[in-house]
Amino acid sequence: MNIGRKWVGWLRGGVPFALILTAWALGNRLASLFEFMPGVTFFFPAAAVTAVGTVWLGPWAALAVWTANFLSPWGAAVGTLRTGVFGLPEVVFCLLLVSALRRAHRWHEKRLSGIVFWGLACGTMASALLGTVLLHLLPPPGFTVFPGKSWVAFFSWWFSDLVAASTLGLAGMVLVRPQALLRPSEELHFRQWWRRSGFIPVGLGSLAAAALVWVLAGTTGAKPHWLVPLFLPAIAVAAFQGGTGAALVTNGWVSALHLASVVGFGHPNVGQVTAELVTTYVQLLLVTSLAWLLGSQAAANRQLVQQVERQKFALEEALEQIALLLAQTLESRERGSRGHAQRVAELSLKVAQALNLPAEEQKKLRRAALLHDIGKVGVGEGMLNQPVELTGEGRDQLRRLLWRTVANLQRVELLREVLAIVEAVGERWDGKTTGEFPGRLGLQGEEIPLAARIIAAVRAYDAMTHPKPWRPARTREEAVAELWRCSGSQFDPQVVKVLTEILRERWDLEMDRLAG
Repeated sequence: MNIGRKWVGWLRGGVPFALILTAWALGNRLASLFEFMPGVTFFFPAAAVTAVGTVWLGPWAALAVWTANFLSPWGAAVGTLRTGVFGLPEVVFCLLLVSALRRAHRWHEKRLSGIVFWGLACGTMASALLGTVLLHLLPPPGFTVFPGKSWVAFFSWWFSDLVAASTLGLAGMVLVRPQALLRPSEELHFRQWWRRSGFIPVGLGSLAAAALVWVLAGTTGAKPHWLVPLFLPAIAVAAFQGGTGAALVTNGWVSALHLASVVGFGHPNVGQVTAELVTTYVQLLLVTSLAWLLGSQAAANRQLVQQVERQKFALEEALEQIALLLAQTLESRERGSRGHAQRVAELSLKVAQALNLPAEEQKKLRRAALLHDIGKVGVGEGMLNQPVELTGEGRDQLRRLLWRTVANLQRVELLREVLAIVEAVGERWDGKTTGEFPGRLGLQGEEIPLAARIIAAVRAYDAMTHPKPWRPARTREEAVAELWRCSGSQFDPQVVKVLTEILRERWDLEMDRLAG
């Protein structure tokens, strides 16, 4: 059992080690494609492999990188001794990046920035500095690099590593171990984008842009770097769909396509260093920075949306509690109305669901049902608790007080939408503004909000089936019969029909329970 576990452990570590070793040797050899003078390259693909290997293997990547030099020596690595010595600068880069990755947890929100600066930028700088010193201490036979201009050799080494590590390397690091570079929320968003295969349309779009670059460069003679903006839409789409991780991965793919076009149409030579070479570096680093910026902005936008959603939820909860508290306060002022608002809200919600009222409108309906008697805030308790039913002038005075109170409360922004429904609860289906139960606004039929039509019917049913100081409660059958008598005149016929069906279901359930 222990032997088997050891073999599994060796395989888990050995396979990535072998892959990094092979990939680095291949990347080292590919550097010759980007030579602008013998033994000097403006883009060093192996540096990208170093970055990926470090985030994957940790310190063991240094050994893989150093060993890979012997598989395919290139440039100043002439002979066994120089191959081993000139492999050390990349080892230094690897170890500095390991240190940055280990300290990344301290940087929290600036994790990616810290890794890029301390790991990639400073790591490649230290590598270039050591490499430049070694070139002067151990110059290979017949090999000269900008004689008398050490700073040119240094910057050539540094930027060839830095650009590769920041484009292809950063993309590979995100793919291999996104949790090392991205914040937890960004990592989750990137993984979701990857699982949804969001990279496929972005990749195809990048390929289409690359094809267009080749066509335009081939037919018009335009420089490939003039056409870099054609790749930006793919990066922008990736950033806003998958965040920083997706943007960096797409940037790596775009950078590879751009470099292929640069090589295909003639890359910079020693006579073009100050023009073409600088332009290539600036473009690659600028596009990488743009990918990072777009991804960060997309993450900030998502956080803002999430914060707004949380605040909206908190506001809705507060509004619900306010409505419930106001309803209970109103009921405490009027005898015989305890539980009325809650019952109306519960039954109205069931009717709304049966009528397929949208979820957001159902929330407003519930609050309006709880507050449908809010106008009574401006009515004295003496009028509310009279032992006889109001008639004539008294009823008209009560209505005026109710309407005035609701109109005044509509100035409160938080309650405006809810009170608009409350105000329409008293409207009649036939639109009449005269008679025993007149409307005030003159709304008719479907001009009346559906939520208000539902509350009107349910309120009337609940009021009829519960006693008042001046009358006993009606039976359920009598109340339903009264609803149907007023259907088409005072109440919406469809609402009355659905309400009746729901009440019948309730009666059947109650009878089954009693029979059991």
